Amino acid sequence: MRATWSAEGATWTLNLVQDAEDPVFGDGQGKTTGGGKMQVGLLARECHVELPRAISEPHPDLEALAALVICRPWIARRLHLRRGVSEPFAAMAKKLFQIDTGPVDNGLTPRTPGNAPLLSFSGGADSIAVSEMLPSGTPHIHLRRTPHPRVPNRVTQVRADAVERVAAEVGRRGRNVSIVRSDLEYLCHPWATLPHWFAIAIGPLLLADELDGGAIGLGGTFDTFYMDFGRRWTGPGGSGMGPLCDLVGLPLLRPALVLSEIGTMSLTLQSDVADIARSCVFGDVKKPCYECAKCVRKELMTAALRGNGKLPPSLARLSESAPGWKQLSGDPPYYMQAQLEFALARLDARGSILADLKGRLKPDPVETEWMLRYYRPALVDGIPTPWRSYIAEQVSTRLGFMTDADVAAAQAWSR
Repeated sequence: MRATWSAEGATWTLNLVQDAEDPVFGDGQGKTTGGGKMQVGLLARECHVELPRAISEPHPDLEALAALVICRPWIARRLHLRRGVSEPFAAMAKKLFQIDTGPVDNGLTPRTPGNAPLLSFSGGADSIAVSEMLPSGTPHIHLRRTPHPRVPNRVTQVRADAVERVAAEVGRRGRNVSIVRSDLEYLCHPWATLPHWFAIAIGPLLLADELDGGAIGLGGTFDTFYMDFGRRWTGPGGSGMGPLCDLVGLPLLRPALVLSEIGTMSLTLQSDVADIARSCVFGDVKKPCYECAKCVRKELMTAALRGNGKLPPSLARLSESAPGWKQLSGDPPYYMQAQLEFALARLDARGSILADLKGRLKPDPVETEWMLRYYRPALVDGIPTPWRSYIAEQVSTRLGFMTDADVAAAQAWSR
């Protein structure tokens, strides 16, 4: 694969030229996987990233990583770039992905970390919780999906415009928000998706030098790193893209690893932007759909944390045809089951179809109490040293640490 960046004003274009051995979905050379391990094919040979303003060329290793996270699914063995990368970067790409990355510039030193954390900001509850934990003035960079000039929009139900409005409103209320627009997800067939999960950070990667970036903040929670998505304890997750991020001076900053989704929702509800937080990508510009699986889970958690034991109208009228219910109508375990049990244990579901789910799960409020608190080892696993004490103070004063009994309950969780 030859991947070449070019810039015209604030718009960066990545052009892809495949080697004969590079796979393309459906051509008999094998299937590739993108975000969420979805099998993806390549529909176009270029994508665009529109930055908030024109920038100087970033460090070559940043540019290389920005290309890699877009074209990774379609590389068999080699990634050739327009600028030479540092030898440590090439060595790490080979170690992690078995990709020969070049040319190698033996005189190039890896990028030195800057001083500012850069938050990849979605506008959802987990992302807002991370915003609450980071220093005032932290750059929030929102990735907005835009149409591709040569690929039909197969996901018209996804309201990227509505989610962008949330991010923009968060900016109007005082946070430092920038919008980056890209059509990179439309490269993927059959469904528009991130080619590699870390492509969500394409904005911070290209803007890092301009913004003095010293880390990339993400919203992943305790339930995704230490657990099988709320179903059972698995222990710490792998390093993933972390070693390459370290080499480009942007170590992963994951403050939400200290909290379950219950904890991040609790922080979000204490925020001055709680009223506009939106994790749903459906619905319309005024409101989320209230029917998808994410809406059902987030609404359940919100209702439980409000403490009055009542279902909100959106859940009380949930129908059997709702997509969010269909995912819960089969046999457990369910995605993020721990959060479902926490919420249902604290809510009166009588008179709704959720009463059936509560009857099947038989949730216990005592068994789920640990989800309200802060997991201390995640300070080391998820937070680079420069921001560790600050984030610990932000969370511990609001939620407190897990006790030994809490940790034991989390590690014994198995569904």
